[in-house]
Amino acid sequence: AGKTPAVITKEKIEGMLKANEIENPLVVVKMSPAGVQATVKYSVEVSILPFGIYKRMYEFDYTESPSTLMTKQ
Repeated sequence: AGKTPAVITKEKIEGMLKANEIENPLVVVKMSPAGVQATVKYSVEVSILPFGIYKRMYEFDYTESPSTLMTKQ
């Protein structure tokens, strides 16, 4: 048997996070009656000013589902 859409989606997301060196992300992928729903959360420190004078924690928290995809079109 092949991989489920949820497994394929989770593998793609984890691959992108690894390629961008995102540490300790939370990735939740599940099937719903409408399709695959994915949530990704992570924090990363970013420089606001040149030369690292000021740094801030950037909080990424996003959920994508078939219903949010339909409202964007």
